[in-house]
Amino acid sequence: SAGGVYYTDGKRAELVKPVAKLTREGSATGAGDAFSAGAIYSFINGYDIEKTVAFSLATAALTMESKSAVNSQLSLEEIERRIK
Repeated sequence: SAGGVYYTDGKRAELVKPVAKLTREGSATGAGDAFSAGAIYSFINGYDIEKTVAFSLATAALTMESKSAVNSQLSLEEIERRIK
């Protein structure tokens, strides 16, 4: 959501805000799917919980910048650039 994501790993819990301000110029269609894809990608690649959350939020935010459900600018390089 625009407010961020709440996570817990059993030892700590936190609300993490998006890495960038979300705009209303695009569409939220596909953002949830993009967040889930970012989380799955992160899990497969062994990211820790903090990077998983940041990666997933950046993936969803990038998706929301497009008027279609899939942003043509979505790439691993762009996501990594945004979370640095």
